[in-house]
Amino acid sequence: MTARVPGHPLVLIVDDDPEILTHLKKLLEREKYQVVTASDGEEGLWAYRKMSPTGRPLLAVVDMTLPFGAGSEICRVIRADPSNQKTPILAISDPGAGELKVRTLSDGMVDDFLEKPFNSRELLVRIGVLFRRYDREEFRGLRFVFGPLTYDSDRMEIRLSGKEILLTPIEYRIIHYLILHQGFLIRKEDMSAALWGPDSQVEEDNLKVHICSIRKKLRDPASSPRFIETVRGFGYRFRKHWQLEGSPETETS
Repeated sequence: MTARVPGHPLVLIVDDDPEILTHLKKLLEREKYQVVTASDGEEGLWAYRKMSPTGRPLLAVVDMTLPFGAGSEICRVIRADPSNQKTPILAISDPGAGELKVRTLSDGMVDDFLEKPFNSRELLVRIGVLFRRYDREEFRGLRFVFGPLTYDSDRMEIRLSGKEILLTPIEYRIIHYLILHQGFLIRKEDMSAALWGPDSQVEEDNLKVHICSIRKKLRDPASSPRFIETVRGFGYRFRKHWQLEGSPETETS
């Protein structure tokens, strides 16, 4: 991974609406972000390839409803970049993109998703949380072994039977939070507040989709979990080697 260097965080915004580009650029620059805008997929990929090698903290805001699937292509390129696989991606879309939202979140293509029109303050909160989530300082000092699963927070590395599992930034944050509270029942609303901030309006389905994606990557089916349990009417629990007697019944998510 490219070493992070000091400087204002970089934000790449890719959208074909010039009014949105102008508004978001002004909004983010007031918050001391360095902003680069692009109006189509080709320009967005060119900008990303110029920004990525700088080593500066980088986040991409990508319109997933760009023509010819350009938004998805940008996300695939970012996720496939071996030097920067953990760049956070905030997807935006036209209204009524529920199916697209679920698909992109569950595929691990993006870390968060907002439909237009969105509140400027909420956008800033979500961008801030995504940047903080990738700050290595908050991940330091946790090493964990559970059967075939190993997790090293200092290296931001998780392995299953010796093979590295590539997670998105939000998935790293979720697994870190669950392991940190191993054996405890965590309410969905408490986890959402810890991950996205208490003031962000994140739908419960967002968390559920990310949990399902993690389970798929860890080969951990909800019907017979080795690691992550869904606790009926409550939330989630990362299992210990033993099960508390009389603990709430688990169910599929």
